[in-house]
Amino acid sequence: YYRQAVHIRDAYPSVANGIVSVSELSTDTVAVYEKAADQQEPVLLVMNISDQPAEVDLGDSGYSQLAAVLVVNEERINFENGKLSLPAYGTAILTP
Repeated sequence: YYRQAVHIRDAYPSVANGIVSVSELSTDTVAVYEKAADQQEPVLLVMNISDQPAEVDLGDSGYSQLAAVLVVNEERINFENGKLSLPAYGTAILTP
């Protein structure tokens, strides 16, 4: 898990260096925020902070590519037709 997290941080510099903007898509169980830094591609981080699966409709967020995932078990993150399905405690990183 930690190696995977470090790999994501290294592959997407905005994850570590970006300015945080909380999205209105955030709920009590899902944290959604954008991170952007000068001269670096912005990313959208979607984190399921609950112990139950969650679905988020990203609609017109401008983020269409599932770039990386971070999960605590063998469950998968799915992204189809603008809808992101996250397992418990799953994190998705999306790019425009």
